Amino acid sequence: MRLSRTLLVLAFAGLACLPGTAVADFLGPQQQLTTMVNSYPPNGGSPSLAYNPQSRKVLAAMAVDDPSAPDGGMIQVALLKDDAALAGPLVNVSTTLPTKGALWINSPAVAAGPNGGWLVVWQDAARSRLYGQVIDSNGQPSGPNLNISSGTAYNSIETMSAAWSASESRYLVTWKAVVTSVFPSAAGPQQVVGRFVDSSGAGIGNDFLVTDTAQQINNSQDLAYGNGRWVVVGATQSSTRVVGQVVTAAGLQGSLFDVSAVGATNTPVAPSIAYNEATNQFIVVFRQSSGSVGEYARLLDGSAAPVGGNFYLGGDGSRPRVASAGSRGYLATWHTPAASYGSTGDVMGRLLDADGTPAGTLIQISTASPFVGVRPSVIWSQVHGKYMLGYTGRPSVSGSSNYYARTWLRATPYTLDVSRLGSGSGTVTSSDGQIDCGSVCTATFLDGDLVTLTASSASGSKFAGWGGACSGTAPTCTVTMDAAKSVTASFTADSPTPPSPSNSFSALSAAPGSSVVTVGRVPGAGKIRQSASFRSSSGSWRPVCSDSVSPSKAGRYRLGCKISSAARRAQRQGRVRVRVRVTYTPAGGTARTLTRYLWLRSLKPSYTG
Repeated sequence: MRLSRTLLVLAFAGLACLPGTAVADFLGPQQQLTTMVNSYPPNGGSPSLAYNPQSRKVLAAMAVDDPSAPDGGMIQVALLKDDAALAGPLVNVSTTLPTKGALWINSPAVAAGPNGGWLVVWQDAARSRLYGQVIDSNGQPSGPNLNISSGTAYNSIETMSAAWSASESRYLVTWKAVVTSVFPSAAGPQQVVGRFVDSSGAGIGNDFLVTDTAQQINNSQDLAYGNGRWVVVGATQSSTRVVGQVVTAAGLQGSLFDVSAVGATNTPVAPSIAYNEATNQFIVVFRQSSGSVGEYARLLDGSAAPVGGNFYLGGDGSRPRVASAGSRGYLATWHTPAASYGSTGDVMGRLLDADGTPAGTLIQISTASPFVGVRPSVIWSQVHGKYMLGYTGRPSVSGSSNYYARTWLRATPYTLDVSRLGSGSGTVTSSDGQIDCGSVCTATFLDGDLVTLTASSASGSKFAGWGGACSGTAPTCTVTMDAAKSVTASFTADSPTPPSPSNSFSALSAAPGSSVVTVGRVPGAGKIRQSASFRSSSGSWRPVCSDSVSPSKAGRYRLGCKISSAARRAQRQGRVRVRVRVTYTPAGGTARTLTRYLWLRSLKPSYTG
């Protein structure tokens, strides 16, 4: 189920709404993440991004210049806000296992892991070893720097990737390197190497060859996890084909397979892969550097078997990357022109439908010239409902190179209006917090969003039902935003509770002769009862007499009853104190009792003789 996501408000400062009709492209402001001062062109690493669905946060990891560090560089991380700006200060990561600055090494890898955290992986200054660090859900290092690669040093480690499997409780970390010092019997010197790493960052087993091909692998590789497997992709050194390899916790599954559906003359390079949970498919994007030059994509099914042919995405560029947004499809991004890392460069992007079909036209993501933007990365941030992109850039050909981030969203925006009706009062809220009506009764959502509304009645009111795009009397309703929609919520005031009838009354009691008589004045219909008793010589209360009457209206009413024989016998011993309880119960009301005391005169016998 697609969740409701906040659409960027068009009035938001710095937001660009690109030309379109029903479907619109929304670019957030270009956010500068670092403030390095340098003179070199932006041809080093780029910020790597990862969204963690448990913590619902985005982490950016990047290699920055740090003259005070042992090798002149520092891996830093930071959480990003929903507009891709820094949520807090950059945090140093490579504090004990150092690296070089931004110009000299590849981008670090970052993967979302358990407990809402991440694993960050980077290469050392000599590009011979891989290091790592676990980052907690608050964006802070957890534990020490770690050795990711094991054993002997490699020569020329290039790109790094990592992906977590919850079912296998481990990461797979992969990298391309010259492997002869570690694997002297490999079919060729340049291969993709992998190692499993547990949730704490500790290695599981040793490094292993993911590829072992005589054609060798060029300097780009990537991996994704889905459907119970990791799929690793790379391009052969002779640039004749993009290949893939399936890996599980048990090891390699099968052999290398062809990913690109092109021949040897088309030289596909620089592949990137993402998994789409909604379709149970992988997508691979790559650059074709000869023949029909440009960026291409191809789908793989859940078992990693290629599906259909290649999709052409756009003109010549370099370093394509791709992210999956589930049923919304994909975003592929790259920089162009392909050879540019200095005086010119634009980060471009193109959306694809979930079936891999390119949608719309190319969009420039980095700001216009003289800004230079290259080497993008991209993720889908589910909680924010938009893509986030990171890239390297400089404000002009003579400016300092730094890292930037930006959001991109393409969708049809629809307005949901909520109104309240009826004699009662209450509020209507949406599960994502956009609507709180009350005060905020209108919000904008994206085509296909599911918006859950909840009606809550105020004290003294009750919810009577929905109208418009909702129906029924259940307090919650889900609206599918496939058009502009209106919803009404009716509340009715509770009927006022009638006042309880008065039970205030008066009573006078007396004992004339052989009777107990009470005259009571009552305010209305009900029942009035008298009950007389006396305390016997044993201390217990014994009945004297009782009587009741049911008046039909307010007035004075007389009750009378004959004194019991037991009371008369007691009178022969002397005066008898009697307790008279008079109870009035108004019709539909609460009973009230008055207590009176009186004396029965003595009936001592007189004797003659």
